[in-house]
Amino acid sequence: MLNIAMFYAIIKKKMGNFFMAETLEFSKEYSSAFKQKFHDNAGKLFDSWVTQSGINPEKNRETAKEYREVKAQFEDLEKNIAKQKRIRNVMIFFAVVGFLAFAVSVYLLVMTLLKGSYSTAAIVVPSVLFPLGLTSGISLIIAIVKKINPKINNTVSLRNETEKKMKTLLSTCYKQLAPLYKMYRDSATADLVQKTVPIIKLDSDFDMRRLDLLKNKYGFSENLKENESTIGVFSGEILGNPFVEERRLSQTWGNETYYGELYITWTESYTDSEGNRHTVQRSQTLHASVIKPKPFYHRYTRLIYGNEAAPNLTFSRSSRHTERMSDKEREKYVAKYEKKLTKLENKVLKTGDTFTSMGNVEFEALFNAIDRDNEIEFRLLFTPLAQKNMLNLLKTPYPFGDDFDFVKIKTLNYIASEHAQKWNFDVNSNDSRIYDVDLCKDAFVKYNDNYFLNLYFELAPLMSIPLYQQQKPREFIYKSNYVRNYTSFESDVLANALDVSLLRDPDTITETILKTSLVEKNEKQDTILVTGHSFFGVNQVDYVSVLGGDGRFHDVPVPWVEYCPTSKTSTATVIKNESDRNNVWNKSNAILHNLRIDLKQ
Repeated sequence: MLNIAMFYAIIKKKMGNFFMAETLEFSKEYSSAFKQKFHDNAGKLFDSWVTQSGINPEKNRETAKEYREVKAQFEDLEKNIAKQKRIRNVMIFFAVVGFLAFAVSVYLLVMTLLKGSYSTAAIVVPSVLFPLGLTSGISLIIAIVKKINPKINNTVSLRNETEKKMKTLLSTCYKQLAPLYKMYRDSATADLVQKTVPIIKLDSDFDMRRLDLLKNKYGFSENLKENESTIGVFSGEILGNPFVEERRLSQTWGNETYYGELYITWTESYTDSEGNRHTVQRSQTLHASVIKPKPFYHRYTRLIYGNEAAPNLTFSRSSRHTERMSDKEREKYVAKYEKKLTKLENKVLKTGDTFTSMGNVEFEALFNAIDRDNEIEFRLLFTPLAQKNMLNLLKTPYPFGDDFDFVKIKTLNYIASEHAQKWNFDVNSNDSRIYDVDLCKDAFVKYNDNYFLNLYFELAPLMSIPLYQQQKPREFIYKSNYVRNYTSFESDVLANALDVSLLRDPDTITETILKTSLVEKNEKQDTILVTGHSFFGVNQVDYVSVLGGDGRFHDVPVPWVEYCPTSKTSTATVIKNESDRNNVWNKSNAILHNLRIDLKQ
């Protein structure tokens, strides 16, 4: 009987470079195949833009080099001016000291003459200070006026000329590269991903068809929570199986402790050993605290992936950062976990539950999905190859290791990784618009390399399961007409790209949750309401009774803030943007994901 490796070897031989044979060990193949390939593809794409734009890269390099040289001169002149001004300040200080010494000497001489006292000290000290102070003060002022100030003025003049030349050179650099900037397109990153790994396709925006598929085929639901707003999103598919990466801003309630204090005094009387009565003043600072509700805000990012493989299976596992364990620590952990599995299996025999441990104890321990509810489908999903892939992903420190939570609920899979929380996945080609063609290329390639790394290992837990690459979705009949042109996810993201101060109550003291709702669908335009949910604060004071050292209870004032909900509603329009130029915005409009939002004011 053929084993799995032999089976795929035959497939590869029969089907050549068909992508399935290229992604069997997904996480390993990032370093062995795709990392350099993507890097090279990004570099080649940029080089093609340089050629197509018709710019003269050598001329730009010369201008950029001259600009850096002039900039260095400008910075040196700035330092020189600062140094000369420090010297002048020191000279002014000593000139003032000199004049003060002169003034003191005059005062002492006058007082000596008025008193008629002619001691040696009374005559010598003022006599020395008088010429020394006057001479040093005048000399320093002359030096400042005649030498230091002209030198500073000359250096400032040279600095200004150098700055003007520097700005002219920088402007020239940008003009030289202007045709190149016009070649930039935000869809380039998606194209590079698909060219490197053909099974991954990214969408220009999370559109209604993609949402329709996720909702009505896989059970995905829209973000209808009033306390959560989608602030980032992109979607795509792997062999027709849809996914969406979403970042939300969420408001929850927690407690805040407030503190107050009260200073008290009192008088105590006592009798000493001789029978005399005395009084003494005592004081004490009383402290109190109260706990009150407070809104808290946090951002979280997750990947949602739809796949019909193992459609009745539900399980969850959490990150344990097993990649940080040494081999010895991992062996000890697995041995301890094996005992846990034995106890669990004995318990299952008594309760009649369906859990059955797999033969690979290391996989059971590190993946830790013991809450699974369908053993047959779990084994169908996690074949020996899938277990091997998953263990490699969990145990390998580079680049992220075991940093992800994985939840499967029927046909929907959720991945929440630590690295995704810091991943800037909003493609912005403007970040690569630098004055130097080589720096432009470096920034463009570096950004895309980082994007690909994060995307690849966001998908890695899913793609480590070969069945997910083999399972293509059954035919889905899309609706011919939708109630809106653009999804609520994209509307939320666009609203969050606007100036939030225009969308919230001016008395707001917290962050703002922006929620959008459809008002009207026109031919290509959606009119939406943007509601900014936030809180204003009301200063309150509670009085807490505290026993003082005087034996009495005192009401200690504790100031606190009451958070009261408020909202503001605005109207905006969303329409398709014809140009592939995104991440453009001002206070009242923005372009993202080839969509444009305009706030009606």
